[in-house]
Amino acid sequence: MSKALAPAIDTSRHQERFLECFAACGSVLKAARSAKLNRQSHYWWLREDPTYRPRFEAACERVAQMLEDEAVRRAHDGVRRAVRYKGKVVGYEMEYSDRLLELLLKAHSPEKYAERSKVNLNVTGELELRARLEAGRKRAAAECWSQGSGCPERSDQPDPAQGFRPANCPDALGEERLRLG
Repeated sequence: MSKALAPAIDTSRHQERFLECFAACGSVLKAARSAKLNRQSHYWWLREDPTYRPRFEAACERVAQMLEDEAVRRAHDGVRRAVRYKGKVVGYEMEYSDRLLELLLKAHSPEKYAERSKVNLNVTGELELRARLEAGRKRAAAECWSQGSGCPERSDQPDPAQGFRPANCPDALGEERLRLG
C-alpha cells in the first residue's frame, strides 16, 4: 500500500492504543481486535512509519518481561489446582513447574546451567576412515589372490582369472559393509 492510499486520520492515537493492547496481551491479532483496528494496520505502520518500529520493539520487550514474570510466578509460587474425587472438588494443591524453573535458571545463569554436550560432526575424518578401511580390505584380498591361495576363509576357491570373488572374501565383505554403513 502506498502512502497516497494511507488513511488520512490521526494514526498516532491509533498506534498508541494498539501498542497498549499489544503490551497487555502479546498478540497482534488480539491487540488489533481490542483496539478496534485492522491487524494489517500494524504491518503497514511497521513498513511505512519509521517512528512506529522502535515503539513496537519497546512493547515487545514489555511483553517479554510480562511472560518472564509469569514464568517465574508459575515456577516459584506455583499454580493452585483443584483436587477432585468422584467429580467433586475436595481440596486444592499447589502445582509448580520444574521445566519453567529449569529454563529460567539456564536464562539467568547460562555459564552454570547451560547444556554441556556438544556434537562435532567431522565428515572428512569419517570419509578418511572409510577410505582407509576399504583400501586395507582391497590390499588383503589382492594379497590372497596374488599368493594363489584365494581367500583363506574358504577351501572351495574358483579360478581367480574368472573374476569370481567368494562371499566371505575380505574384499566382498568390505563392499557389503560400506553399502550398509
